[in-house]
Amino acid sequence: MTNRYTFRKWKAGTPTPEHFVLVKAFNTIRERETFLITSLPVMRQKHTSTVWENEDMARTGWRVLPYGFGRDPANGDMILFDREYRAICSISGAGVVRIIPADNREWLAVDKVRFYSDGTTPPRYPETRRLVVDLVTRYRLGGELKRRAMLQRHGRLPGPNARAERDRPEWEEVLAHLTDGKGWFGFDTATGETLRIRPPKTAGRDWKPRPVNADDIDGITSWLKTKRMKAGRRDIARMVDVIGAARPLVYHPN
Repeated sequence: MTNRYTFRKWKAGTPTPEHFVLVKAFNTIRERETFLITSLPVMRQKHTSTVWENEDMARTGWRVLPYGFGRDPANGDMILFDREYRAICSISGAGVVRIIPADNREWLAVDKVRFYSDGTTPPRYPETRRLVVDLVTRYRLGGELKRRAMLQRHGRLPGPNARAERDRPEWEEVLAHLTDGKGWFGFDTATGETLRIRPPKTAGRDWKPRPVNADDIDGITSWLKTKRMKAGRRDIARMVDVIGAARPLVYHPN
């Protein structure tokens, strides 16, 4: 027991061991929060982001949440990464947060700290869930991670284990191919909404991007019928969200 790495040892300046796991090493919420506040810079940007919800964790969605962080040896920035070791963002010493694309395989971090182990994952362990969701809120990552979770659940987020959770029906592939090329939909990472960004043919000159609505879903339903394909409105709406999630943006209507 004397060799166990403890909060007291960390406070005394003892470096964290190679396989350090935060929720296992430190027993209380206060100890963990003190460690994170000390180890990670405070965010300086002032912008809004949608809130991560528990339902975003469904199935494999939780795997996009922060799993740990490390230091970029080139510039000293801290890098948050997820359970698939995809970079989420960098945090500079001045508190500037920059999103790193999920398909970026060139990132490098040393002195890694992991927040949890496979036995204490966010869906199963409330203390882990609180810890990582607090980090999502602290760095305004809710919108970006909601977007990634949609793609993760549908097997469209890059990563070593990227795969669809089920065989996709033909209408999904046809719709995705059509809309990806024409840029119909996007995902507003500030509000967490799927937007229609390409105007309908009947739109006037004052038309602006807006949240997807029932008319959009009805139009897709009718279009699929002309192709002799049938799909439920709920399934179409879900697929539109996935298509939009592949095109992140921050929309400023004014």
